[in-house]
Amino acid sequence: MKNPIGGIVLMTFCALIGAFSALIGAKIAGLSESSWSLEPLVYLALGFGAGAFGFIILVAMNQPAAMAASGAVFLAFLAGLAGHPISGYHSKMNLEKSTAQSAASNHRYQQFYSKLRENSEVSLRESWYSATDERRSAYRMSIQNRDVDYSASALGRLYKLDDEMAVQLLGHPSFDSSLLESEFHEALQRILRGGSGCDKLQAILRNPIAKNEWFAEAASSGILEKDIFLCSDLLKHLIERHQTDQGSDQSPPP
Repeated sequence: MKNPIGGIVLMTFCALIGAFSALIGAKIAGLSESSWSLEPLVYLALGFGAGAFGFIILVAMNQPAAMAASGAVFLAFLAGLAGHPISGYHSKMNLEKSTAQSAASNHRYQQFYSKLRENSEVSLRESWYSATDERRSAYRMSIQNRDVDYSASALGRLYKLDDEMAVQLLGHPSFDSSLLESEFHEALQRILRGGSGCDKLQAILRNPIAKNEWFAEAASSGILEKDIFLCSDLLKHLIERHQTDQGSDQSPPP
């Protein structure tokens, strides 16, 4: 092409026309107009690139400018027309693959959960608390759901091994009572010194095996007057609810 400036202008024009041609091709192939996504922008960019690239290739092949421009726009149209079905096919295959992987993962999870129900000690023996597969998920959910028969000693050992599940373990009704009492006093003193531990203290007081004197000790410790963010109010609510429940239990029948 003898006029480089004219060639650049014409190439840009082909790229712009190619962008919209690709979008038209994609819509003909089934691109939904109602779906809100970035997919139309992808075809605009695809058509822009195909139009510019096609023009350059055809000019390099010594095609006349008009022929090169027409061919570039047609190439962009074909890119959109063929691109949408190809994209849809890959999306479908990825979805099927993801669904199959999810189903397989869920099957393994259910198998591990059943194994825990048969023998909860396997979570300690095989270190499920530090696993990187469905065993860890099964172990965690068994603690949260409380439908697996863990011994008090097993929960105590898991508490010392698995910091991430410490709060959930403290709230388990089968937790070792002596260790729970020790953790109650430690958490209370830590909070009074300005440290962390409010989540653990709440879990302990929510535990059905929490002793009445723990509520009284917490109420008289001065922790409720400290106005600790996201702690004092919740503890006050727990203690007041416990006192109300105790009063209801002690009320004589009419």
